[in-house]
Amino acid sequence: MIPLIQTALTGTANHPAAQTGIDAIDTLIHAASAEQQLLLKAGALHAYQRAGWLPLQANLPPQAAPETRGEPPAQLHGVFSRLTETLFDSLRPWALQRIAEHGWRLPHAMLPAILARADVAVWSGVLGERAEWLRQQHPDWREQSQHQQAWQDADTRLRIWQEESFAMRCKALRAQAEADAAVARQWLQADLSKEKAEQRLSLLDLWLPYAGSAEDVAWAESLLSDRSQPVRQRLVSWLAQRPESSLAQRIKQRADSVLQFDSKGQLHITLPEELPRDWEKDGWNPTPPAGTGKKAWWLRQLIALIPPQQWLSAGPDHDDSWELLTTHSWSEALIAGVCDAVLRFGDVAWASASLSRLPVSHIQSNCIALFTLLPAASQTAVLLTLLQQENIDAAVRYLQILPARVAPETVQALTEKLNHMLTPAFLQQLQNQQLRAQDMHALLNMLERLIPDCPDQVIADIVQLIQRLNIFSDSENWYYRSQTERIERLLTQAAFKQYLIKEIFL
Repeated sequence: MIPLIQTALTGTANHPAAQTGIDAIDTLIHAASAEQQLLLKAGALHAYQRAGWLPLQANLPPQAAPETRGEPPAQLHGVFSRLTETLFDSLRPWALQRIAEHGWRLPHAMLPAILARADVAVWSGVLGERAEWLRQQHPDWREQSQHQQAWQDADTRLRIWQEESFAMRCKALRAQAEADAAVARQWLQADLSKEKAEQRLSLLDLWLPYAGSAEDVAWAESLLSDRSQPVRQRLVSWLAQRPESSLAQRIKQRADSVLQFDSKGQLHITLPEELPRDWEKDGWNPTPPAGTGKKAWWLRQLIALIPPQQWLSAGPDHDDSWELLTTHSWSEALIAGVCDAVLRFGDVAWASASLSRLPVSHIQSNCIALFTLLPAASQTAVLLTLLQQENIDAAVRYLQILPARVAPETVQALTEKLNHMLTPAFLQQLQNQQLRAQDMHALLNMLERLIPDCPDQVIADIVQLIQRLNIFSDSENWYYRSQTERIERLLTQAAFKQYLIKEIFL
């Protein structure tokens, strides 16, 4: 054992005599204590053992590509810092898009912090070339980049499909279906039968939105013998939308047999006493939900699988169609089936007419879904009507399901409506009637949804609307205090956007 190590392990008190060491060091530390001698000798030995070593050879990474985006102006540095705050989560995509449109990028000093964020993809438009270079130098960031690129490679997708977990296989199937639905079908043809029913349904849900060729239709029809009813129902829903499929032809024949009009235009409905076996094989659920008769249930499923125009030839804008639906003895099943069909076939004309012609009680469960089919102008009209009726909560529910970006004309129309609606009398009611607390909550939800998407010329109006709603600042009630805090947060967001528009982007 090296004497120095032995002394260190057993203690200098047990080795009072000076140990043999390097003569030059021994001379220098002759008067030092035993402990000092040990430390100095250990340091000298460490230097001696490494004398003459050459440094490790390292290859420097290539230089980053020149930046193509401009250096951000000085006042933008503080803006970038504020945009990292949670308070501005909803405003961040809009602000970063506007910054990217001006050709600016992030300051280099902020890149490490942004590349480590979970929402780094939102910042992609302002990262610049240096960010990609930096990403390649960090193992975690490099792995993320390589993972994203992996989905672009067909061989990698196939390997993941064959070897990885079910969740990863689903991602690979979706990526392959987007790239080539025929190849994705071949994957399923080889492996679908090996999966459990729930997994088969999930995989088909991923593939069917991208399928549509004659080969896809033929294979989907061959799966109608699947032992799982949910799987069959999903396939039937997809095949019914393809007139060329054998299933669609069978459904049409059944509809012609069940739905018959006489010479006076009266609809006669003839349903079987027991559900035929071939109907059940084609996806019909034989067991109705509680409170629904079995024949009404079978009829609804039939109507849901045929386009409304196929049997209601008068069309969605004619009174005869709606009189028939609302007055027939099978009215409830017919209306429910028509709503299901409108959603299945994405029929905009019938969706718009259903919302305007049918009582809410008839379509309550389908209102939101029907609303999503409407064009932006019709959606705006529905929202304005609800606000006119002071049905604020319903208006917000509709607004929340709109796409990620609300159309500018919709935001402007709603802002103008709110401006006329929030009169002093209305605000007084909000302040005096606790029963209207839900209305205040809904109004704040609406303004929160409008702030990120409002046009530049509207943001000042939204700031004023939020200020007008700040009517509970003196309240001791805990609920109203929380509303005041929320109003202050919304005001901060709106004012920040107003500052960006006036001082940065214009």
